[in-house]
Amino acid sequence: MNLALLSIPLDATKKESDRALPFSIALNYGLLSIATYVSQHGFKAEVFDTQPLPRAEAVDRALEWLLDAKPHVIALSCISGFSYNNLKEYSTRIREQFPTTPIVVGGQDHVGRLGERVFDDIPEIDVVVYGEAEKTTLAILRHCIAQKDLEPLCREYPIWVKSRDNKVSTFSSCSEYNVEEIGGLDYSLYCNAKAFPASIEVARGCPFHCRFCSNIKRRYIKKSVVNILGEAKELVKFYEKNDISIYFQSPIFRMEKEEIELLKAERNREGLCFKWRAQTRVDTLSPDDIPLLVEAGAAVIDLGFESGAPEILLAMKKTKTPESYLNDAKQILLAAHQAGLIIKLNILFYAGERDTTLLETFDFLSSSERYLHSISAYPLLVCPGTQLEESIEPILLKHGGSVCRSPEWAERHIFPVNSSAAYSYDRLKEIGKMFGKAFQTVDNYYQERRHGYYRPGLTKSEFDAQLNSGVIELLPCSIDKKSMLEYRNRLHQTIIEG
Repeated sequence: MNLALLSIPLDATKKESDRALPFSIALNYGLLSIATYVSQHGFKAEVFDTQPLPRAEAVDRALEWLLDAKPHVIALSCISGFSYNNLKEYSTRIREQFPTTPIVVGGQDHVGRLGERVFDDIPEIDVVVYGEAEKTTLAILRHCIAQKDLEPLCREYPIWVKSRDNKVSTFSSCSEYNVEEIGGLDYSLYCNAKAFPASIEVARGCPFHCRFCSNIKRRYIKKSVVNILGEAKELVKFYEKNDISIYFQSPIFRMEKEEIELLKAERNREGLCFKWRAQTRVDTLSPDDIPLLVEAGAAVIDLGFESGAPEILLAMKKTKTPESYLNDAKQILLAAHQAGLIIKLNILFYAGERDTTLLETFDFLSSSERYLHSISAYPLLVCPGTQLEESIEPILLKHGGSVCRSPEWAERHIFPVNSSAAYSYDRLKEIGKMFGKAFQTVDNYYQERRHGYYRPGLTKSEFDAQLNSGVIELLPCSIDKKSMLEYRNRLHQTIIEG
């Protein structure tokens, strides 16, 4: 094998629910895109992902796969600070077995933004890649096979290279990618792909400037409807399931009405019945378009709502007109409810959260209760490459908040935010789970997540078989409506008492 790509698993979780259910895993479509691109250029590449394996066996099984593959280059993907400690362990174990094989690491929203700091933490790493990596990885592979020095690539590609004498060469440019040029994904290159939910990357980048987001400096480019449909047809064949649910992956889903109409028409013409989900913003989703989205196959929209508090929305630069924004959100919920589209409201507890702002979010949800289906609420983490990385401290000082910089978090290069004097990260994490339990039942939770979060074909009975009192406690949902209302009253009282 020329290129072995390994997805580094989580060693900790952002939410308690992330590991509560064994089938809640995500395909690393970034790695698969690299494998596909490299294969299209005549090289043999494959992706190995340990997520479906027992955690105690994961690293050993990965090493067995690598030893059998005997690759020219080993590429590791670490897309989250919650995988960073595992990256250290995997890199050490791999280097023991492969003393001279180049080890390349990337991860657009985490490791790639750390740059040469990775070499200090993990001396086994030879190359760190920034941003999208298809063309970069192909260039690295070609140089390694030809036994050429990698340092000159720093002048053409966004990489950091460490030589054997520990000299570090850094990049001076970063190219932008055309997603149409990258093309569709070849799922046959992903080991045990059918254990994972199906994904199609429909766009990259984002034109908006939310302070907490790592996509703000990336130009927005998207695939054509024709190409998206072509990939969907291939997934239907690969999974052998006509009614498959596909996650349309992108930082933000944006289709003009004409594109949605084309998606609907071509999907119907081809006799396709796949469903899909995508994520977008309140100000890019028109209530008038929602019935058409459903007719085009939309099942779930993850809506970056963030907060029901005008002050918080302004602080995070989500909108300049919060009152209008909140009214638009209500209209979206109403239209989605009427059309049968599931909306999952994503809520972010931002810097400066207090009793008053949390109550405003609670009141918004309560007033929209009739049309609510699913929510997800979580406190703020400062990640590499965001506007907040350099600007959050003054914001927090106004409210008695702070950034948690304990050694445990510093070694991951992600930093939880204590939003105010009254609301620490840990407290808001628990309140976030309470919000979930106060506004969604476990049945709604399953109905939402079976689209794009669980492997195709997972049945409700299989889901229910995993539920017990311990698992339900970890999930951000209630067992029934009665329990949900009890949690809602408890949440309201918790916020009022401060």
